[in-house]
Amino acid sequence: MAYQCRKTTVLRQPAPMLALQARRKNLGFRRTTPDWDASDYEVTLTGDEMLDMRWCEEGQPSKDAGSLREWLAEAKEPGWLNGSEP
Repeated sequence: MAYQCRKTTVLRQPAPMLALQARRKNLGFRRTTPDWDASDYEVTLTGDEMLDMRWCEEGQPSKDAGSLREWLAEAKEPGWLNGSEP
């Protein structure tokens, strides 16, 4: 399953709470970090339109990089798929 956190990051995770935890870790926050507010990071299941959208290589707009659905199928473990750098 792919979940979006704040519409900027797509993560392969089996559950929304795990996607939120992974995003928090990617941002460098610890469980006890007082600045972390989970309500700032709405987690939603990535829809078909977003999964099928074609992406281009960074800096090469004419070069096809694939779709989230393709990357999700290739991913073997939970983790970051696309969006804000982990």
